[in-house]
Formats: sequence, C-alpha cells, structure tokens
Amino acid sequence: MSVSFDFGDRVAVVTGACGALGSAVVERFRDAGATVAAVDVIEPDNEDALLDPDVTPHWAHGLRVLTDGRPGDAIHWVRPEDPERRAVMSGEILEREDERSLLHSFRLSAHEDPATRVRYRIDPEDGLCRLVVTHVGFDERNDSWHETLAGWPRALSALKTWLETGRELGRREAAAG
Repeated sequence: MSVSFDFGDRVAVVTGACGALGSAVVERFRDAGATVAAVDVIEPDNEDALLDPDVTPHWAHGLRVLTDGRPGDAIHWVRPEDPERRAVMSGEILEREDERSLLHSFRLSAHEDPATRVRYRIDPEDGLCRLVVTHVGFDERNDSWHETLAGWPRALSALKTWLETGRELGRREAAAG
C-alpha cells in the first residue's frame, strides 16, 4: 500500500503511537515533514490547565499565561520572574468552546515572522483523554517554525506529565525515608 501526506505548514500530534500501527503512522508523518508528538492523557483534574496562570509555567517552558480567555482577548506568555512582564509569545484568543478547547493566534516576540494559529483539544475517550495540538499557518520554514519545531514535543510531554501527576516533567520527588 502506498500513502502520501503533505505537511508543509503543520505540526501534528498523533495519539496512540505506542503500538505498531501508531508507530507506522508517526513514521509516515515524519517522512512527510510533519512535526509529530504523540500523547494520551489520563482524565485531568484541572479542567483549565491550558489557561491557568499557576499551571502553565509547569508545562509551557516555564512561561505564565496572561489572558481572560475569552474570544477577542489578548494572550501573552511571560517569564514569571520578569517584573516588566514582557511577552515571549503573544496572540489573540480566536475560539474557546470550553476548558478543553482553545484556538489562539501565536507569534514569537523574538522574530518578525507572521502570526500563526494553535489549536488545543482535550477530548475524553474511554477513561483517557486525547490531547491534540495543531499549529498551522507558517508561510515558510522561518525562524518561528524552527523554534516551535523544537519546542512542541517538550511542551506536550510536560503538559501530559502535569495533567497526570501534578508534577513537572523531569522533576522527581525525594524518596521517603
């Protein structure tokens, strides 16, 4: 069987990639040029982990989100230790169906590249959740594309770990006794 994909401007997240079929899908997507991160998540306790300013530093590269979370509102990602609250990433909330669905524009402040769009969905499925993040709108493989290509796998792994354990990725609790 022959299959082809064109992922010229997308970052793709594939869930269920641990099995043989999922692994094959991931490899095909990678061969087609997609950035692929695969995550299945236990049902989260925090229904608003995507926009909770106390939670985002644990999964979003240490950045705190600042937004009211309503369509039309600005969204800024800042370093908590920066007293001037300069945005590392900025955008606008474009859609917000509920705590499990978010679409916002996305622009890295360090680059003059055009804004792109990021959609997050956390969908319950048989006691687990499927976390899907799609990042689209890159006109070319510019500086922002290269930075997000490297950043999404780590951020999604950290979000999965936070949702499931309440701990930061890579941080281990000291063993008792």
